[in-house]
Amino acid sequence: MNRGPLSLIGFAIGAILLYFALYAGAMEVRLNAGSDSYATLLLGELWFGLAPGTLNFLQAIIQRYLSPELWDPGIVTVLLWPAWMVFAVPGAALVALSRQGRKAVFG
Repeated sequence: MNRGPLSLIGFAIGAILLYFALYAGAMEVRLNAGSDSYATLLLGELWFGLAPGTLNFLQAIIQRYLSPELWDPGIVTVLLWPAWMVFAVPGAALVALSRQGRKAVFG
């Protein structure tokens, strides 16, 4: 059963999110290599490391024009989650949902 272009778009977005999850996981392993303790790479740390200006800009826009409560505790909570998990969970869900209803290739 072919579910159409939305299924393909969902699969593509899910695959991209899973790629980001792998990247974030690899960065976390790299940061902890040779260390006696383990530190989780948080989404906020990853974002700030890649593009600090955009994170500050988004915070200002959300707090000023939408709602300060949307930023804290809402978005701040997500920024404190492990980066790989923030990408892996919706990515896996999108891939799984877009693959539902298709016949298995093997088996």
